[in-house]
Amino acid sequence: MQTEPPIAFVSRSHELPALELRINFGLFAGREATVAEIDELGQMILAAAPSVSVVSEKRREISHESEAALHQVRIELSTEDLPSEHEFLADLEQRLVSTAEHWARECIADRHTDRRAVALPSWTSARPGRATGDAPHGSIDRSPELARVSRPYSAPALLQAIGLAASSA
Repeated sequence: MQTEPPIAFVSRSHELPALELRINFGLFAGREATVAEIDELGQMILAAAPSVSVVSEKRREISHESEAALHQVRIELSTEDLPSEHEFLADLEQRLVSTAEHWARECIADRHTDRRAVALPSWTSARPGRATGDAPHGSIDRSPELARVSRPYSAPALLQAIGLAASSA
């Protein structure tokens, strides 16, 4: 008879990555990275490192005083995948950051091209510094452009904005 594996368990031994790069994807994109985007990032990183681990996570930090939610992408490299000399390590870190920033900006631009072409409803205008409880990942609107592209749309509101909704006349 086969025993069922536990649903929850304690793991005290966890090997930490030698280098970890974090990408605040959800804060800027207003959404999670897709599986295809994560795969593309992994392939891009392989140009600089022999192997990589890419983690896409929904992160919640909760206390009695506050709660924060975000979507983050992490790139992890093990010790054996890093150069031993400090100057080469600094160069690798810079290449990884540049690659990650390029990837994130391309992902954001690709997914928001259609939305920018649409006449946006008035409720999408930004109010600088206003926390957006309805926006994904608890982001804060600081830039009108970022606020505009990260605002979620309901299907009826979007159809109405582009003039395709059935009139209620």
